[in-house]
Amino acid sequence: PAFPMTLDMDKFAASHILDCGPTLHMRAEYAIPAGSGDDPKLDEEGNPIEDEEKPPLPAFPKYEGLTFASTSLPATMPDVAFPPLDGLVQGIYPDTAGAVPIPGVPTFTVDTGLISGA
Repeated sequence: PAFPMTLDMDKFAASHILDCGPTLHMRAEYAIPAGSGDDPKLDEEGNPIEDEEKPPLPAFPKYEGLTFASTSLPATMPDVAFPPLDGLVQGIYPDTAGAVPIPGVPTFTVDTGLISGA
């Protein structure tokens, strides 16, 4: 094999996360589930037809939600920051990054998480 069997993969995984960041991205799509929003089929007397092979759908409210399905495997991407670092303005008293966030705009980075824009 190209790599020895005693190779410690944890170090390689940690190195990859440091290089690429733990942020993942994945292509996906939303879709309306089949039968969502359909009214029940009625017999001649106006009563709903019960299909014994299918479980009953909720009567009220009708389910009209969306399904979420991935269309590819996740992949790593560089860590994101919002607003983008070039969206920060230079200030008189800059923080450690050398810029002051736009007033009233919440900021997000992977390291610090979400910070409200005071």
